Amino acid sequence: MKIFRRSFWKSEEIRASKWGFVFILLLGFPIFYSMGYPWEMCMGVIFVLIFLLCFHPYSFFYVILYDDRLVVQNGVFFFWKGEYFYEDIVKVTLVWLGGMSNHYIQVFTGKGKSRRYFIDLVAPSDYQEIVNIVRGKGILVETVHLDEWVK
Repeated sequence: MKIFRRSFWKSEEIRASKWGFVFILLLGFPIFYSMGYPWEMCMGVIFVLIFLLCFHPYSFFYVILYDDRLVVQNGVFFFWKGEYFYEDIVKVTLVWLGGMSNHYIQVFTGKGKSRRYFIDLVAPSDYQEIVNIVRGKGILVETVHLDEWVK
C-alpha cells in the first residue's frame, strides 16, 4: 500500500484562499461588530462566510494505491471516496487544464468513466510515481498538460 498525500495546509486551494480568509476576517469582524452584534455572533457569521466562499471540500482528494485496487479518498469527508479494482480499470487520466485550475484524476472502467477527483492533496512531485505504479499494473495512463511533473 502506498499513500500519496500532502498536508492540508500545503494544498493549492488553501494557498489561494488564505488571502480570502484574511480579507473576510479583517473586513468582516469590524463591520458586523459595528452593527451591534455580539463578537461571538460575528465570529460565527465570519466562519460561515469563510466556509462557503473559500473552502471547497470537493478539491481535497488524495490517492491510495493498494496491491489490488486504486482508491481516491477525500481528506475532509472520509466517507467520500472512489474505489476501483485494477482488473476493472481500462484507463486512468491525470489532467491539468492550466492556469489556476486544480489537477484531477479520472478513472475509466468497463462501466464508463468516474467523476473527476480533484487531487489537491497529492503533491505534483508524486505524479510520476503514481503513473509508474499504475502503468506497472498494465493499465493505460494518459496525462494532459503535466509535462512539468510527468516525463
